[in-house]
Amino acid sequence: MVQIIAIGAEVTALPYISLLVSPRARLVWVGTGLDGLVLVNALQVGNFGESEYWFAMIKVVAIIVFIAVGISLMPG
Repeated sequence: MVQIIAIGAEVTALPYISLLVSPRARLVWVGTGLDGLVLVNALQVGNFGESEYWFAMIKVVAIIVFIAVGISLMPG
């Protein structure tokens, strides 16, 4: 039951992606994201842990890039 709530919370952000790409394809984005989340959560524990590691690595790299871009845009 908890997993269903977590997947629902993560899927709510997917329509915002379509605002950047194509506003007509919101259901496609939500459906694809939901399928991907269910697939990752249905993996064996080892594979699930590895996928979570790489997703966390993507987040860390994105934060570092955002900080670097922010510092480079500062005047001076």
